[in-house]
Amino acid sequence: MEEMTTAFGDDLNTLREEDGFDSSKVALLVDTLETGMSVFGDLEKELAVASFVKRTEKGKNAQKKKE
Repeated sequence: MEEMTTAFGDDLNTLREEDGFDSSKVALLVDTLETGMSVFGDLEKELAVASFVKRTEKGKNAQKKKE
């Protein structure tokens, strides 16, 4: 779960700030993430997080170049 919150921290904060995102939806999100974590093996999880981080870094670098 720590890997997920580290990799998707910005996205989770965006969700947290949404109107209507109450404790029941937080519980649903946590349950969903935990279920997803048990479906995939460690290597698959690492590859997914690494891929997301790489895409995110590319996007940030492209945005900096535009500025």
